[in-house]
Amino acid sequence: EQQLWPLVKRVTISLPQSPALLEGVVLVDLPGAGDVSKHRSEMWKECLSQCSSVWIVNEMNRALSEKVADEIFDESLRNVAGGGECHNITFICTKTDI
Repeated sequence: EQQLWPLVKRVTISLPQSPALLEGVVLVDLPGAGDVSKHRSEMWKECLSQCSSVWIVNEMNRALSEKVADEIFDESLRNVAGGGECHNITFICTKTDI
C-alpha cells in the first residue's frame, strides 16, 4: 500500500534582516497534533521536546474546549516538569474582536 504522507518533512523560510525576528529563532508548525496516527502523533511530540518556547495559537471562541491545544499544553508541561528544553508556554487567542 502506497502512502503519500509525509510529502513535506520541513519547510524553512528566511527573512533577510528582519528586525522583528531574532537571529536563531525557528518557528515550527506541529502537523500531526491531534492526529489519530500514532507515528504522526509521536513526531510532533518529539519536535515539541526540542522547543525552548511554545506558542499555542487558537481561536478565542474555542480556546477552552479545543482538545488539540489542551494536548499540546499538557505535553509542554510534561516537558517542563521533566527538565526538558521548554521554558515558556504562551497561549495566543485569535479573533478576540468578534
